[in-house]
Amino acid sequence: MAKPVTEFRSVALRSADMWPDADFADTKIGSRSGDRRQKMKGRTFGKEVKILAVGLVQDRGVAVVQASRDLDVAGSVLGRWIRESSAAPAMGFAGHGLQRAALAEIGALEKGVATLKAERDIPRRAAAFFAREAA
Repeated sequence: MAKPVTEFRSVALRSADMWPDADFADTKIGSRSGDRRQKMKGRTFGKEVKILAVGLVQDRGVAVVQASRDLDVAGSVLGRWIRESSAAPAMGFAGHGLQRAALAEIGALEKGVATLKAERDIPRRAAAFFAREAA
């Protein structure tokens, strides 16, 4: 016996009326409005792999396309690695999160805030000290 068709998600599936035995009647083909797809998670490569790949292209003169095929990495990814290493060679693929320069700036700002708080508290502490002396 045929499976009853209960729900249609797109105009393309209305043809299931003609073929009620088909298994595709309850699929979500074409419904993009409420479709929450998981974000694809890409592969991650370590700093050493990136440096070796960039060195292969820059030092040995291998074409980016050939190197990307040999390393099984997308050409755009390898190109980004080359741009990153050229832009800031001292950073050398620092990774995710805050970079070293930003961390140094944050440290300096936090030190400045601590100094300002100490300067702000000096009159308050002096008043408390002299109040104890007078009593």
